[in-house]
Amino acid sequence: MGLRERRKVERRGAIVAATLELCTENGFDATTVDAIAERADVSRRTFFRFFPAKENAVIALDDDLFATAMDLFERSARTAPAIELVGEALAEATTRFDDDWHARFVLAARLHDSVPGIEAVGLELCARTVSQFRAHLLPRLHKAPEHVLDLALESAVSAWRLARAEWLRAADPKPAALRKLVRRNVKALTEATTLVATTG
Repeated sequence: MGLRERRKVERRGAIVAATLELCTENGFDATTVDAIAERADVSRRTFFRFFPAKENAVIALDDDLFATAMDLFERSARTAPAIELVGEALAEATTRFDDDWHARFVLAARLHDSVPGIEAVGLELCARTVSQFRAHLLPRLHKAPEHVLDLALESAVSAWRLARAEWLRAADPKPAALRKLVRRNVKALTEATTLVATTG
């Protein structure tokens, strides 16, 4: 990574950290872009070069995680049902960040779940991620109908979201616990058809 790119990454990280700190300290609505820019030691204009709004800065870590999952997925040569491939990429992506990132991710996830505006932006991110996975998987489909792929992808992302919600209920969420919960949920999804078929 060149110096210019490194500085760009550092500025983005500073903005995200400042956003999470101030929103946690003062509340999301009371936190202004000007205050975030001042805490991050950047201009207001620089903030908007990276993010269109505060909500996007809060979910930036989700964006990082999904981008990492996509990269892992693209590099995987494994053959398996789509839901397993996507679920494993999401689970494995949680291991690719350090403890500081995870501490910020907890703050971001708690804000995400308590502020409707952030949740809406987060859902848009999930939808874009599903579309990206779909674009990569579609050419690899053989006889499976497209709606089956769509259901599998939506289910995999839902498995991730439900795992994260359960993970956040812990007093001190540990990174390894999140990966375990994602894998558990994906496994449960692969068994769901049988479970539904046997209920009376």
